[in-house]
Amino acid sequence: MIAISERYALEVGSPTAITLERQHEEYLAVLDRLANKEKTSSGEEKYAEVLITLIEAGEKSSAVEA
Repeated sequence: MIAISERYALEVGSPTAITLERQHEEYLAVLDRLANKEKTSSGEEKYAEVLITLIEAGEKSSAVEA
């Protein structure tokens, strides 16, 4: 399990496939906060990789709804 600070917790809990625009925006916001950290832990880096994968898949899919 990847340990992540509550600061980066998602409203949906664990990251899942993106199906809503709100979810997409939330993942981008968390990723932005992680990217702006001066130093990230290995857990945060893994978390960011998961978010990037889900964001990219969501952007390729037409399944994202408003």
